[in-house]
Amino acid sequence: LRALQRRSASDLPSCATSDAVEAHVAVEIAAAGVQASGLVVRVVSQRLYHCRAVAGMKVRYGADYPDSFPYRSKALFAFQEVDGADVCVFALYVQEYDAACPRPNTNRTYISYLDSTRWLHTSPPGQRSVVYHAIVNGYLQYAGAAGFSHAHLWVEPPKAGDEYIFYCRRPDPAHGSRPMPTSQLRAWYVRMLERAQATGIVAEFGDIQQELVSGLTSLRDFPLFEGDFFPEHVAELVDESSGGAEPHFSRKQSITLVEDMKAQVAGVKRRFLVARLSGAAPTAPARGTDGGHEQPVRSNELVDSRQAFLAACKARHWQFSDLPRARYSTMMLLALLGGRPVPPPQSAS
Repeated sequence: LRALQRRSASDLPSCATSDAVEAHVAVEIAAAGVQASGLVVRVVSQRLYHCRAVAGMKVRYGADYPDSFPYRSKALFAFQEVDGADVCVFALYVQEYDAACPRPNTNRTYISYLDSTRWLHTSPPGQRSVVYHAIVNGYLQYAGAAGFSHAHLWVEPPKAGDEYIFYCRRPDPAHGSRPMPTSQLRAWYVRMLERAQATGIVAEFGDIQQELVSGLTSLRDFPLFEGDFFPEHVAELVDESSGGAEPHFSRKQSITLVEDMKAQVAGVKRRFLVARLSGAAPTAPARGTDGGHEQPVRSNELVDSRQAFLAACKARHWQFSDLPRARYSTMMLLALLGGRPVPPPQSAS
């Protein structure tokens, strides 16, 4: 039992994604004059799913619209050894729709959720954003090199009382119990993408209105992702346009649908960023325990989805409100994720 409780994050299997991210983080934080010793990045879950087509879209477009959009879900967690114990400091959930996925989702990756705790130690202090930006940009660099053309990012902060990934995380002293303003979180993402653009990872970026919707001519060209804001709203638009009857293929109706979609997106455009990836090569070649190739499907129901992880943390009282609780929660997480147990230190004879 004690061996299980001493599993190390560094002994979790690495893969091409985690290797690329770790290599990029090392280069980026060194360039910024920042140190974050003992940082480990691992993909703790990779599963294949299908995002089912919106029913109304399938009825409207028939064989010209896919039945579903296959994607690979990844959970990327970052850990840091603090005073001899690993602490989970960052988590990111992403959906990858690769070249085999039908249009309009082909070669698009969707960062649906990310979250952090406040226990990352940096030198000089207070450089958490530098490290977290490097982690996300390292993933974007990997995605571009893997053939993904666009990255979609949702930038809405959680509402008061809500949590995305980490349970009972310590609130930001600047906001207290109030939620972070959307404008502040958006600015955080914009700075991150500006750095990605400066280093050749991103060719260009903008809000969803600029990058995707301004030139939209058909609703079927609008990419929809699992759990995203838009599928439900698209379903409502299609249903309203048909009056509950089977949709018809009138040009006038199609134009109206597109204009209605543009109006809806305009109201929420600042919550969504779209980046065109440049396809830059990773900072360093992969060296993962999978032989340098992408890790095969690796599933653990504890972390397969952010909802499952958050629910498990609540049920088991895994909290991240202070450092001792974060260490305990991470210890229990690693015990269930696997990895080689770390032998306890030998006592002096």
